[in-house]
Amino acid sequence: MQITSLFKTPVAAALNQRKTAAEICDQLGPGVEPLPAIIQPELALELQAPTLRRPVLLVHGLAQQADTWVNMKNYLCSNPENHYGGVYRPGQEIEFYTQQMANSWEGKVFVLNLSNNLASPADTGKEVSEAISKIRGATGAGQIDVVTHSMGAFQARQALQDGEDGMANLVMISPPNQGAYGADLLLKADKLGLGRYPENGALEALRADGEYVEGLNATWAEDRQRLHSATIITGVGLPTPDRTWKLASNGDGMVALERAQLEDTPMYVAADNGLPAGDPNFRDFQMFRYNHLQIVSEAEVYQKVGQIISQPLHKAPADSWGEQMCLSEVDASFARPAPVEWDSRQGSLF
Repeated sequence: MQITSLFKTPVAAALNQRKTAAEICDQLGPGVEPLPAIIQPELALELQAPTLRRPVLLVHGLAQQADTWVNMKNYLCSNPENHYGGVYRPGQEIEFYTQQMANSWEGKVFVLNLSNNLASPADTGKEVSEAISKIRGATGAGQIDVVTHSMGAFQARQALQDGEDGMANLVMISPPNQGAYGADLLLKADKLGLGRYPENGALEALRADGEYVEGLNATWAEDRQRLHSATIITGVGLPTPDRTWKLASNGDGMVALERAQLEDTPMYVAADNGLPAGDPNFRDFQMFRYNHLQIVSEAEVYQKVGQIISQPLHKAPADSWGEQMCLSEVDASFARPAPVEWDSRQGSLF
């Protein structure tokens, strides 16, 4: 084989592709827009989050932990009014409420640490509902916002499919909403004895065009109605395994752009800013900044998240507080604030 023929491979073609973010978005159809880049480094370094109107829950993805959200959490809490509420671990209600009491029940930013980060979303979706209920119970919020990364979108959507009505806005970062062909490849590695993932777990749910994905997507139109808004944020730049004739597509290295999309759901795409070499703000290798794992730590992304979840709601949230423990039976010192009245003028509980 001649050396020149190697550059005709799909991977080489993807690496040499020079389409702008706008051109890539146009190919994906209506509702897809480039995520505005923060060009000047000073602006990224000095970003401060807006004041949150509701608590927010951050949900990590496959084989990850709560610390996925270090930069996102620090950004959201850069506003002194957005108090950090801590990590919620399923089944540890007393520890959670103890922490909230120590923080004067003022938490607004919370992180979920799933009990099993390799389990199927069909099983762990209930942990999102549990966390939402406990946060609502501790804060008095009628609804909260949920921000997910990767497979965390499936956990949140599973909760919606199961009837969860405590979510206001859902923001999905790099979600494999149509599945990810990388999961199919890892499953094949398992069959060869080269893998390390359990059977019937998350990988099976993540298969491209698999049964779980089809079942989840079949009810999206109905599930979407329970939300005030749903938004997708993803990245492009790395050749991504995909079940196409090219075997690779535009994406973040793990989820192809087309497989992140959902019907009637706006999507923002982070991509190379396109500045030429020699420009004072030129950056190279941005394809690696917007890869599947790094994207949650990029300033453009958490700025957009802040903009979405700080908006007022146009309808009153659910009246209930969410499930609360009978804490007087545990410790009489547990005292809750009175429920916060809904202010229709502000569209918020805060």
